[in-house]
Amino acid sequence: MNEHRGILDRPVHLLDPFAGDIDPAPKEGCARCVAEGERRTGARAAGLVFVAVEASREIRRHPRHWPVMSGNPQDDSDSGNKHGGGGSDEGGNTNDGQGPAEGR
Repeated sequence: MNEHRGILDRPVHLLDPFAGDIDPAPKEGCARCVAEGERRTGARAAGLVFVAVEASREIRRHPRHWPVMSGNPQDDSDSGNKHGGGGSDEGGNTNDGQGPAEGR
């Protein structure tokens, strides 16, 4: 309580680090999801709750779990390109050996 003005302070909402740990199932045939699932199981067995929660978040964040709206599935390779396509929206150098796009 703010004693000087006689009003209540705004409530503080702390983030719950365990919120959302609903144990998402790894997608079948996805090596990355299976590896995160094994990491989560091992962390829970060792009592490392934060590591288990992070592994669950990684399973949930994986592009294969996202709905595909455009009909093009997102790239699932470990190449670092998670959104298909490449290049720059700014028309700058795309690091592919070519200069900036000319008015495209």
